[in-house]
Parts: sequence; structure tokens; C-alpha cells
Amino acid sequence: MFCKTRTSVALIVLVAMATPALSQVITPPSTRPERAPAVRPEPPRPTAQARPARPKAPAVDFAPIALRDEDGKIVPLDVPAEYLALAHNPLLDLPTLVRIAPGFYERRQKVERLVTDEIDLLLDIEGGLVERARVNDEAALRASAGRLSIFTGNPSVSPSITTDLVAAGRIRPDIGALTQKILQEYQQELTADAMATPTTADGATPIDQMMHRVLRLSVSEFEYYFRRLMLDTADYFDAILPELELDTQTAAAVGPLAERLAVENDLDARAALIREIFAQLDTRTRQHAMGMAIKMRPAIDPTALMAPVPEGATPMDLDDETRRDIIFQLIEGGRVDTNAFVK
Repeated sequence: MFCKTRTSVALIVLVAMATPALSQVITPPSTRPERAPAVRPEPPRPTAQARPARPKAPAVDFAPIALRDEDGKIVPLDVPAEYLALAHNPLLDLPTLVRIAPGFYERRQKVERLVTDEIDLLLDIEGGLVERARVNDEAALRASAGRLSIFTGNPSVSPSITTDLVAAGRIRPDIGALTQKILQEYQQELTADAMATPTTADGATPIDQMMHRVLRLSVSEFEYYFRRLMLDTADYFDAILPELELDTQTAAAVGPLAERLAVENDLDARAALIREIFAQLDTRTRQHAMGMAIKMRPAIDPTALMAPVPEGATPMDLDDETRRDIIFQLIEGGRVDTNAFVK
């Protein structure tokens, strides 16, 4: 029973994540087809074509991205795991970072458009949508995974920035393969850590917790940009509020919160206040406020964020921390001085 349940849950999640790619609409023919002949000629046999082999990850050392506390438990990440996997990839040298630099901010713009459309879902995720699901309630788990598939199976944003970079020819396939290996190792550690965790006070078993982590990991990039975008909305809310045209009752509820937000400097408190404000707004108004915040940010040219390595200069070897700093500076639309990393 244990193995059957565990397999069933894994299949539920996988099917939910894959459904958007598999679903197709079949249009019935508008006219009745002609009767087929009694004997059909044998169609030509298709020529067998070998599928291109997946590139193997090079056998190079790398530092795992999982951090553990004093008790040996994995510390939850506050950034997308795939971006850390890129930062921990020793094959990602300076010339490669220069080549892929535009991709980080371009990716942010794509993800934020979907985040704005699905703000209510992300608020539900923050409110414990995933963690309330239980293995023994298959319908609820399927529903949660199905809702999350709007992120993992959306045609406007691929599930992986690494896949995008390889497809665009910005990084070599072996670099992409190693990044995926680093990420997969983290996923394995994360699930093993969950399976060694006791059942929680609210009844989440180790298998429940494993599936919660799998689901949250699948949308961690969207959650990250959602948090960033909420803070941006808080920063511009003084200018946004008059444009929302709130009714009297909503304005009365939002006004005092907006006044507190205007004088609050602590980031955690600002994040909490903007969520209190959003709780008073309907979906369209939330989307409008967030969309305005995106438009109010300074314009960024992704192609100008990192200059080419100067001719004749020798790129320095980068460590994981430096790669991480560069990547997350690019994500924020900050320019990186390439000259600081050459000899």
C-alpha cells in the first residue's frame, strides 16, 4: 500500500504538470468522408531516425546548492534553485556570462507578465495552498497540482531558463547538462530530507512533505519574482493609488494602510503591508496596480547590462559567490562592470 500510494501521488503530479503539453483540440470533419476502398495500398515505411543523444554532464566537481542548519536539515532557499545551480556551475565562465547576460532580465519580464495574470494563485500559494494538500486526499492533491500547472506548462514561459539558453545557442549543451545535474542533485537531497522528517502537528506525513517540496520547487521562480514585484508595487504605491479609482468603502480601508506603507522602511513590514492592501482589492485592481508598478520602473535594455570582455584581456576565474552576485545583479536589471573581472 505504501509504494502504491507513493507512486500514485508522483503520477498525479507528473500528469498535472504534463497535461498542458498533451492536450489538443480535435475538430471533427465538416463533411462526411468518402467510403474507404476495400483494399488499401500499403503505405511507405518511414525511415528510422535516431533521436539526438542527450548531452552528458561533464565529470567535474561542483559545490552542492543545498545548505543545512545545525541539525542537518536543508534550509529553504529564498531564490530559485535553478539560478543557484547556474551560479554553482564551474563551466559558466566570464565570456559565457556575457553572452547569456540579456537572458536573465528577458526571462524576468516574461515571468512577471504571467505573475501579474496569476496574482491570486500566488497569494493562495503563499497562504498554504500546497501545504494543505494531503496524499490521502487524491482529489485535493490533483486540484492543487492542476492549478500550479498554469506555471509549469504555460506556453508563454518555458519551465527552465537553462533550456531557453541552450535552445537560443547562448550556452553549450554540456553547460546546460551540468546545470541540470546540479539541480537534480538538490531535488534528490530535498526529497530525501523530507522523507526523514516526522509528521507535523497538522498531520503532514513525510510523503506529504515530500510532495509539498516538489510542488513548491516547481514554481519557486514564479514565487521569487512575485515577491520582488510586490515590493516594487509597494515602492510605487503612492503614485499608483490615485489611479486605481477605488470606491468609497475600499478607499477607506486602503487609505490608512497606504499611509503606514509610505513611512515604513523595514522590508518585511512593507511586504506585509502591501499584502494587506491587496487583500482589500479585487483581482482586476490588483493586476492593474502590479502592471503599473512594472511600467513605472526605469526602462532596462537587457543587451546593455554586461559589456563584452575587452580585446586582449584575460578573464578571471569566477567562484560560485561571484557568479551568483553577477546573475542576481543581472536579474535586477543592474549593469555589471566586465572590466572588474579581467586581468
